[in-house]
Amino acid sequence: MKTASSSAISSEMKTAPSSAVSSEMKTASSSAVSSEMKTAFSSAVSSEMKTAYTAAVSSEMKTAYTAVVSSEMKTAFSSAVSSEMKTAYTAVVSSEMKTASSSAISSEMK
Repeated sequence: MKTASSSAISSEMKTAPSSAVSSEMKTASSSAVSSEMKTAFSSAVSSEMKTAYTAAVSSEMKTAYTAVVSSEMKTAFSSAVSSEMKTAYTAVVSSEMKTASSSAISSEMK
């Protein structure tokens, strides 16, 4: 009985702790690896998203800025040309009218 009992207890003690420790280690290791993978994946995704977002925003800003500057330049150029043409036309018409008037008066006086 001593031998049988001793053998059974010894066997249980060897098997149980070994099994429990093995199970605990697997769980802990699995949990740690899972956590590490989540962290690494999160970090990678976050980094990718930041890069992509920065590139998209930068591209959008360039497009918008180009469109605004182009529009402003067209408006300013149109305005300037229109103003110059009005000034030149007014000057020419005024000069022509003075010349014609002066010529007519001179002719009348003669």
